[in-house]
Amino acid sequence: GITLNHSRKWITLVFRGSESWKDIIHDVIIWQKTLHDKEKVHYGIYRQLECDFSYNTIRREIRKLCSEFPDYKVNITGHSLGGGLALLFAYKLSVDNSSLPIRCVSFASPKVGNKAFVDAVNKKSNLIHIRCYTSKDIVPMLPFRGYQHVGEEIKLCKDSIEYMKITNTTIPSLCG
Repeated sequence: GITLNHSRKWITLVFRGSESWKDIIHDVIIWQKTLHDKEKVHYGIYRQLECDFSYNTIRREIRKLCSEFPDYKVNITGHSLGGGLALLFAYKLSVDNSSLPIRCVSFASPKVGNKAFVDAVNKKSNLIHIRCYTSKDIVPMLPFRGYQHVGEEIKLCKDSIEYMKITNTTIPSLCG
């Protein structure tokens, strides 16, 4: 879904998590798809973004809204599979439009790419990724081999919140 918040001047794209057998099949297609050079990503997530969710259609809508509301910020979010889709979409959009500032917040997302992908995401000056998770959720641990997490981490604990690897981002920037 795409929402507009005129009081905060936000364009927000939200990806849902797995809800069907088709989604679960995409979740387990863990071989890697090459994006650029050595950047490789989870093939099931890539396939769902490119085919089922039609990256180009969503990108056109986001671009249209950005031209209609040029002072609005772009936020992309999702939970579980949706968190992986949010990160991959945010990265691809940041490559397609390097002047557009993008903020991505994922919740309980699986790992999306290899070390080269992580390095490429971290080098993007127009993309901030915040990854929220709980230690008891297995989905953020998957896939186990060949993949790494990217972004700043917020670990949600029973009685507290732990901020980890917060380096080039401050948490208050999420609210601005």
